[in-house]
Amino acid sequence: MAIPMIGNTQVNVSTTPENRNAVIEEWTGIYCGYCPTGHAAVDQAIASNPGDVVALNIHTGSYANPNGGDPDFRTSDGDNNAASFSISGYPSSTLNRRTIGGSQTYHPAGSNDVDKVPQVISEVSEVNMHITATVNVTTRELNVDVEYYYTSDAPN
Repeated sequence: MAIPMIGNTQVNVSTTPENRNAVIEEWTGIYCGYCPTGHAAVDQAIASNPGDVVALNIHTGSYANPNGGDPDFRTSDGDNNAASFSISGYPSSTLNRRTIGGSQTYHPAGSNDVDKVPQVISEVSEVNMHITATVNVTTRELNVDVEYYYTSDAPN
């Protein structure tokens, strides 16, 4: 008798411990005067660490309010996430959503902030992940497949 096997097999994800990636969430807005300097610092972090840094620009706060026919890049998720952090100015960023120097946010345009990325990407991750996504623009449906493999015990 054949028994069908339904299980999770690792196809694309590595079982060898790997270092973390850095996820920079940059809080910005269409009218933020200092944000281009922050964008340049984040772009430099990406260029200096190819394949290890992901950046998300989240338009929220007073600088993100559109005027007239200007585009509206705000989202309710962006506003909800921004409320979870102590953003003291724009641009601000979170780096892997961790506390940096007593604060959850930092200013990416600051002289000492960009060099925090190498610290994060030098740390060994407890879990390796492989994510693929496809989108159907007609139906606006997003399909995401995630594979993960724990290489050690996670702290939480």
